[in-house]
Amino acid sequence: MFSLNRFAALRAKSEKDRQFRRHQVDLAVRVKAWRAGAYQVVDGRGSDVSQGGMALFVTTALQLGETVTMEVTLPYSDHPLMLTGVVRNVNGQRYGMEFVNLRDQQRESILRLCDSLEKSA
Repeated sequence: MFSLNRFAALRAKSEKDRQFRRHQVDLAVRVKAWRAGAYQVVDGRGSDVSQGGMALFVTTALQLGETVTMEVTLPYSDHPLMLTGVVRNVNGQRYGMEFVNLRDQQRESILRLCDSLEKSA
């Protein structure tokens, strides 16, 4: 049996081992995944954003290693940000996404969001 204290200790260790700090936020996300020769588009939610990725909640099944496009409108922006992400872990309908092939403008937008969330925490 796993005790809550042991679980909390493992989570704290895991957070320290991360390359980037996570930030709690709730974002609308539109996901485009290639399925059977066409794009499947599904709406979901994003949270736990960091400079390296985010948690994604969608009802469609994604596979480990799958690459998808995520359209996200950040809180301080009027325009959607198109991001490419790779599924790095799966827990039910929660997917750990790593941002890949970010352009400078995309990276700066994510960094600005993380900085503003850091200051408001």
